[in-house]
Amino acid sequence: MNYFEIVDHIQREEKNAGVNETTSMDAVAFLPAHLGTVKARAADLAKKKLDWHIEILEQEDSREVWFENDYRISVPNEHWDVFCSIFDSVPTNNVHLNLKGLLNETAEEELKDLRRELKVVLAKVFDSTEFKKMDRIVNSWKWRFPTISFTSREKLSVAITHEDRKNDIQELYGRLLEVYGEDRGNLEMLISAVQSGEPLSAYEILQGYDNMYGTRIHSRYEGVNLHFESLVDMAGQLTQSFFTDNKDLLAAIEEESREVKVVKSVIYPIGGSFTFRFLKLLSDVIEDLDAEKDEDEDE
Repeated sequence: MNYFEIVDHIQREEKNAGVNETTSMDAVAFLPAHLGTVKARAADLAKKKLDWHIEILEQEDSREVWFENDYRISVPNEHWDVFCSIFDSVPTNNVHLNLKGLLNETAEEELKDLRRELKVVLAKVFDSTEFKKMDRIVNSWKWRFPTISFTSREKLSVAITHEDRKNDIQELYGRLLEVYGEDRGNLEMLISAVQSGEPLSAYEILQGYDNMYGTRIHSRYEGVNLHFESLVDMAGQLTQSFFTDNKDLLAAIEEESREVKVVKSVIYPIGGSFTFRFLKLLSDVIEDLDAEKDEDEDE
């Protein structure tokens, strides 16, 4: 080995020693099955800077690609084309590789992931305790007391109606994407707010509503008109009530039940939500009043 070969050998050893010390955790072998992982790592590089000096050490059956002192990957020759598909141009030895295209692509993929996550967390909101409690009582009400009509979403001032829940959620999701779908920061803040149960009234799309979820049902049972309302506000609090102009019914309910309070023509549940027991009592009282009315008419 001559002098120049010795110097070259020493320089290579020093370089390898330095790289091994600083990049040993980032030295990986490439396989097509790991394409997503390698692509994500390259995207991390792009976030640090766009232009990277590339060195490629060709070996018998592979190429070792160096992204300066940050990343080293061994690519088998048979997988080289798959590896190169990550980038806008083919990595070449001793040149700079620009990762702007990869950065843009990754940013869009991350936005897509956030959009999907927003859809999931929105659906989960309406499966939480207060919403499920409301659904159970509303369904029980509709089963006991025949429905004549529902109040529209606009008149009720709710973002999502019980009657058209699925379509309303999809519409709300679409409107949120129109405003926040291209802004990663706002999407992350919105998802965090939904997940943590924070009031959503601060968001532009929801500012026009007084409540997040609800229904108002006009029912008639044994000739008695009942106007039932159930709402979940922006803070996730459930309220319920119903109105009737039947004074006999109001008096009977006030006497028969300790679960509710009567204020003029409106009945409120003391615990925030009507119980199945009370709805059964309500139907029984209406039936008894109707029977008494029939008896009086027969006399």
